[in-house]
Amino acid sequence: MPKFKEKAKNPKIEEKGFVLYYTSQCPFNDKYVPKIEEISINNNIDFKRIHLQTKKQAQNAPTPCTTYALFYDGCAFLSYIWPKAAAYADAPLAPR
Repeated sequence: MPKFKEKAKNPKIEEKGFVLYYTSQCPFNDKYVPKIEEISINNNIDFKRIHLQTKKQAQNAPTPCTTYALFYDGCAFLSYIWPKAAAYADAPLAPR
């Protein structure tokens, strides 16, 4: 029976700033991964991208959602895809 590893049940990491775990499963990642990187740079926030390319890497990721999981200062921040900027125009990290 499949089950999640403990680290995926309690998503946390040690790195500060934004850390993005993602796969090629979603075709929109080609567009949104560079956008979140740009937003981070423009706001002087450290950014690290981790492209999961194997089943083993995905199984050992600190998140149950490996398609797109964004962490900020070690805590799970967002999973899946960054919303369109227009919907979050007042958000402090929204693209300008």
